Amino acid sequence: DMLTCHQNGMWKGMEHLCEDVSLEIIVLGNVTIFGTGDDIQLDCSQSAGLNFSSWLKNEEIIPEFSTTLKIQNSTIQDSGMYTCIASTTSTSTEIYFNSSVSIKVIGPPSEPQGLLCNVTINSSALEWSVPDDLGNADPVDITYLLGLQADPRHPYNDLTSSIPEIPSEINETFLVINNLQPFTHYTFSVSAKNNFRTGGTVFCTYRTEEGVPKYPPSIIAMQSKSLHFSSIIISWRSPNPPLNGILSRYRIVLKDNVNNITREINGDVLVREIEDLEPFTEYIISVSAGTEGGFGPISETITITTLPKPVAGKPLLFPIEEIVRNIDFSSTRNTISLRIPQFTPPEGALLSHIWVVCGMDLHTGGQAPSRRFPPEVIFGSYNTSHYLNRAYIAAEIGIDSTLQPGTFVVGNGSVSYGTDGTMYYNGPLKPDQIYRCFIRYFYDINRPAELSASALTFSERQYAVYESTNFITVSTKAFKNEKEFGGSIAGGIVGGITFLIIMLAAVILALYYYRKKKNKR
Repeated sequence: DMLTCHQNGMWKGMEHLCEDVSLEIIVLGNVTIFGTGDDIQLDCSQSAGLNFSSWLKNEEIIPEFSTTLKIQNSTIQDSGMYTCIASTTSTSTEIYFNSSVSIKVIGPPSEPQGLLCNVTINSSALEWSVPDDLGNADPVDITYLLGLQADPRHPYNDLTSSIPEIPSEINETFLVINNLQPFTHYTFSVSAKNNFRTGGTVFCTYRTEEGVPKYPPSIIAMQSKSLHFSSIIISWRSPNPPLNGILSRYRIVLKDNVNNITREINGDVLVREIEDLEPFTEYIISVSAGTEGGFGPISETITITTLPKPVAGKPLLFPIEEIVRNIDFSSTRNTISLRIPQFTPPEGALLSHIWVVCGMDLHTGGQAPSRRFPPEVIFGSYNTSHYLNRAYIAAEIGIDSTLQPGTFVVGNGSVSYGTDGTMYYNGPLKPDQIYRCFIRYFYDINRPAELSASALTFSERQYAVYESTNFITVSTKAFKNEKEFGGSIAGGIVGGITFLIIMLAAVILALYYYRKKKNKR
């Protein structure tokens, strides 16, 4: 006969045969769930009078004949129900005892499935599915480890900006990340984890959509100007980073009192001529830079006025405030010598000629009109009678496409001819007088560089005239004293009379000796 006593019970009616007998499996560490790679040790503890028989796993005999069962570097396949069997003999009945324990080994889960990344300018929505293999863990024990970093290999990243914080571990299978930088490459990672092991990782590398530049361009004032009555040249610098995209266009806005003019330029260009504008009109100009994501902030404005529309034969006047302040000059009684400075013309303009205009100051007694210099002083002819009747002298230096400023003498009595053939008389100045002088630089604005200054008639020419707005005041020298001036005249008269008397006396004396000699004969 055979009787089996179980750890938690016995056959009814034979309880007395199992009394005072104990059998128990003791697990090292008092845990029954292990991670893969752990070592497992089971000890079959039995009371006196029991003989160890065998180990079973899932009701199959294990070839282990010791009361201690050791499993090294465990795997998921080592999970199962382990049973220790012992026996004893009482008279004619053999009694078997057993004790069981459930062992679970958990391994790493596989990687999450189907990772999707949906991206906007500043955010990304990520979702995935649970791993195919949970590593023998319960589904409720699965969590997800997350990571986010900017990819430094791509040139458009603004790595100075902080990467937004995201949770390091979540239970859900989706995540929305906000506060991302535009047009920046990010790498998102997610891996599954159970209570004991972390599984494989999947990655999603994406680039957020293009945004707009953070900063505006800057207009270069010195290189932005009007060289024509219907156009303006504008130059600017590209904005500072972050650009938040690839600069692909610029927008120029020009505002006058009536209209807003908008021009869009494709490409990363930094200068543009805006045409078809109104003559002599003030425009307030701004520039903004754009990417595929749109246009960024506008630059600081600059104001440029187009040139007046020229009329043939009539110059356009532009002031030069500083040009005569550093002129070297000297004077005599009848002349003024001026060293005319070099003036840098607008780009593309050709120097035609230079005029120096001088007039007596009103306070010295000379004639002075109610306005500074009437048109006839500039464009009228001058001869001796003009000079005697007027207190002004207009002097033209010359007409030459290679003309360079130099020293010019006002009042030297020379005569020059203008482009229209008009004679300009540079008559002597009056001694001891105060003269005010200013300068005009004439530039052809419609003459091609290959043509000489004389290739166009006066009526065909269009000038841009740059005129000094202030005067240089110069005094001619006086005679040393009034006797010097008056005495020189009186002396001349006395000398002439004396000469005539001497000559007359000589004639009379000659006649006297002639007659005396004749009478002796």
